[in-house]
Amino acid sequence: MRHRRRREDRTIWHRATEDGMATWTAFLPTPQAAQLDAAVDAHAATFGDDGRTLNQKRVDALYDLVVNRPAGDATPVAGRRRWCR
Repeated sequence: MRHRRRREDRTIWHRATEDGMATWTAFLPTPQAAQLDAAVDAHAATFGDDGRTLNQKRVDALYDLVVNRPAGDATPVAGRRRWCR
């Protein structure tokens, strides 16, 4: 019962920070968070050795998976990656 009530509180938000950066946060059930981590890690692993850290690749992978995939498609399109350096 308590978990079901907390699921109703799921949300995302962002907060601007200094130097043009922001914090982006999601409050969601643990299994979904684990699946998101796995998807982000799997996509980050497709990036070559280009000088980015693993954390930088993970952020870029998250952005890619959310923003750069065509509507209705569960997989990102190769060549459409637009990450920050």
